[in-house]
Amino acid sequence: MAGQYSSGLGQSTAGACVACDAGLFSSAAGAIAAANCSKCPPGLYSSIAGSSVCTACTAGTFSTGSGVSSACAACGASTYASAAGSPNCTACPPHSTGPAAAVSPAQCLCAPGYVGDGQLASGCSPCPPNFYCAGGAANLSAACPAHSTAPALSAGASACACDPGYYASGGACALCPANSYCLAGLLLACPANTTSGPGAALQTDCRCVAGFRCAYRRDYQLRLAFQTDLATFVKSEATVRAQVAAAAGVPLASVVLNATAQTGARRRLLEVRAYAPVWRAGEQELILA
Repeated sequence: MAGQYSSGLGQSTAGACVACDAGLFSSAAGAIAAANCSKCPPGLYSSIAGSSVCTACTAGTFSTGSGVSSACAACGASTYASAAGSPNCTACPPHSTGPAAAVSPAQCLCAPGYVGDGQLASGCSPCPPNFYCAGGAANLSAACPAHSTAPALSAGASACACDPGYYASGGACALCPANSYCLAGLLLACPANTTSGPGAALQTDCRCVAGFRCAYRRDYQLRLAFQTDLATFVKSEATVRAQVAAAAGVPLASVVLNATAQTGARRRLLEVRAYAPVWRAGEQELILA
C-alpha cells in the first residue's frame, strides 16, 4: 500500500511491508525498496511513518529542509509567509516591523517617522516635511497645523513647530496678539513701555511708545550648514538643538530647527535655520561647540 514498501518476493501478508520513515513518503502502491520512499520537499513535512503524502506548512510557518519530520517553524518577527507550503519567510519592507508567525505583509507596520499605504505594497517611505507619521497600525501621515513646520521623518505632533509670529495654543498655531512677539511657539510679552502689532515674531518688533528709547535684548536666527543628508542630520538633531539652547541660555523647548536640503553637483548640503529667543541680557552671539 502507499507509504510502504516490500523488498521480498511473493509476500502474502501486509505485515511484510515496511513503512517509509517519518520525513519520507511514497504515493504509489507496490513500492519494492526504501529508495522508493521520497523526501518531503521544502515547505512540507511528514511527522509519522508510512505517509503517502506530505503535509504543507501552514501560512505563517516555513520549512527550509527536505525530509523534515517535525512541524514547521513559525516565521520570526518582521517576516511573513502568506502561502501554505512556504520554504522560507519574506522579510517585511524596510523601515517596518511585524509580529512572529505573520501571514500577510499587511501585518508589517511602518516604524515611527515613516508612512505606508496600509498594505505596504510600496514599502515605507520617509515622512515628508511638514507632516508627522506615528507609524504602527495607522500607517498614515498627518499634516502639521497651519502656520507650522516639521522636518522630514517626524514621528509625532510635537515635531510641528509654530512659525515665527505664531504661538502654540490648543494643538494649533495662533497669530501672535498685539503687544507681544512669538518665536519657537512661545507667546512672549513685549518689554515694558513697548508695543507691537499682531504677528510680531521678534523682540525687535516691539516698538517703544512715545517718550521712551528702546534698549533691546536680541533674538537670534542662525543659519547652519551641514555637509550631510537629512536622514543623517535627524540622528544628531537633538544634540544641535541642545547646543543652541545652551549657547542662547534658553529652554530646550524654545529652540526651533528648520532643515532644508540644498542640492549640489558635488556635495550634499543641508541648510538648518535655528530660532531661539534670548532672554539673558547682554547676549551678543551664539557659539556652537
